[in-house]
This record gives sequence, C-alpha cells and structure tokens, in this order.
Amino acid sequence: MKSKAILLALLALAFQAQAASVSRSEAESAVRAWAAGGRRHMGVGFGDGAVEKTAAHTTDNGGVFYAVKLSGGGTVFTSGDTSIVPIIAFTSATNDFSKIDRRSPLWALLNCDVSGRSAALRGASSASGGLVAYASSGRAAEAAKANAAEWRSLLAAA
Repeated sequence: MKSKAILLALLALAFQAQAASVSRSEAESAVRAWAAGGRRHMGVGFGDGAVEKTAAHTTDNGGVFYAVKLSGGGTVFTSGDTSIVPIIAFTSATNDFSKIDRRSPLWALLNCDVSGRSAALRGASSASGGLVAYASSGRAAEAAKANAAEWRSLLAAA
C-alpha cells in the first residue's frame, strides 16, 4: 500500500512538472493556427482565424477554459492547461460566449469536460477507482505529454 502511495505521488509530481497554465494570448494563438488557411474542421470553416474577442471561464473545480470568438464567425473553446488537449470544442454559431449561463447545457458540457479531463490526468479518486488506475498506469503522464506537444505545435505554427 505504501509503495502504491509513493508511485501515485511520483506520478503527480511528474504531471505537475509538465502541466502549465495557458494564457489568453496563447489560447488565441493556438486557435489562429488551428483555423489558419481556411481549413475546415468537421465540415465547419472558421475563416482566417482572426480573433474578435476571448473570454476566460473557470469551472466548478477551478479548471480554466477559453471561449475564442472568431471575426469570421464561430467560437473555439480551448483548455487553459497544457496537459489537456488544446481544442476541446467548437461551433459555427455566432453567439457571444463571453458569458455562459451556468444553468445552460453548454456550461454543463464544458464544465464537466474540463473538470473530468483534469481529474483523470491528476488521478482524482472515484467510486470505481478507474481514474486512480488510469493515473497510476502511466497513461495519464503519456496523455499529458502528448497534449503539451500538441500545444507547442499549435503555438509554433501561429
């Protein structure tokens, strides 16, 4: 039992060393690179990726995500942590997502998504122990490393 606790502590430290907060300007740069050149994602185009405005949102468990509204239309939601995939959702809707009603389905979706990804990567406990097993298996550290590489790639392309 003691060796398991030590392993979890070491994995948590390794994860903490890899995770970094994402700034508003980094979120905007990643979105510009992601939308650049008129590329289409799931059949949706986002113009040239020019940013109109960006809003930061904090989840119930303290995680952060950004809503990046593009001047060509649409909004891209990014994580606020390099250990989580950069692009977590997008829409071609022209709504203003700078304020999201916490009672809305969109808030429920994004709040649960970002909170769940954070918990899985950090090995938060659960009734089934599945998240702890995921973290202690080393897969969480691998995922965090791959996500950080994806962030670096988008930021380098911006």
